[in-house]
Amino acid sequence: MGISGNWDKRRLETTNRLGSIAQRQFMRSIRTRVAELIFGACPLLERIVAAPRFSGYPFSLGIASGDPLPDGVVLWTRLAPEPLAADGCGGMPEESISVRWEMAADENFSRVVHQGTVRARPELAHSVHVEVEGLEPTREYYYRFKAGSEVSPVGRTKTAPALGNAVCADAFRLRLLPDVRARLLHCLRPHI
Repeated sequence: MGISGNWDKRRLETTNRLGSIAQRQFMRSIRTRVAELIFGACPLLERIVAAPRFSGYPFSLGIASGDPLPDGVVLWTRLAPEPLAADGCGGMPEESISVRWEMAADENFSRVVHQGTVRARPELAHSVHVEVEGLEPTREYYYRFKAGSEVSPVGRTKTAPALGNAVCADAFRLRLLPDVRARLLHCLRPHI
């Protein structure tokens, strides 16, 4: 089955419907887009603030970890000294901020096992997402972030068990507060 029709006529009609722009305007638009593409995507030309000054505590939204695997986890935070700022930027400038992260085997960070530096970029609302690999299965780790002179609270995370290992039932045991446990037993008593 072939495509039939007068394609030259359709192309001409489409071009006429789109209108015409001046050659200078077109070239200026193309040059601008090419420059944005080249300079915007070039990390060497991006200004990164290594020692920022914040109007408040930048880790006001806290820190988090998740998506555990046997050999890694994901760490997250967002810099927002003013999380409810009217501009929606959390009180942050339109510049990338250098954020250092550390993961340790102990809460005092005397045995740091992984560390690195990432950029909190304005187009990502100054959020940081770090995928840490090379960890041991079923192990607790401690992590924190640093931005300028500010340090986040210490978080605790745990990697998943190795593939094929049985998961201990205690890991899923429901722990209830005594009052809640008593109410639950009271509700279940007629059915026991």
